[in-house]
Amino acid sequence: MVQGTPRIGVVQNCPTAPVAPGALLSYSGTVSNAGNITLTNVVVLNNLSGITPVFTADALLPGASTNFTGSYLAPTNCSVASTS
Repeated sequence: MVQGTPRIGVVQNCPTAPVAPGALLSYSGTVSNAGNITLTNVVVLNNLSGITPVFTADALLPGASTNFTGSYLAPTNCSVASTS
């Protein structure tokens, strides 16, 4: 019996240039399926982009990858970590 091994990878790319406080910060990334079974109902969120997903897919086949983009307003009072 072959056992399924689900495995998802998410990479977020930060902007190459600094963004002014309060300005729109845009980022990109890649979500990939490194496992040997199809992933279903894939949703990528970002802790600073709000409740709207930056990526959704009904299915992501083994070995497949796809890009996503998102944005948020850069904080005006400090630096923060952004996590997808």
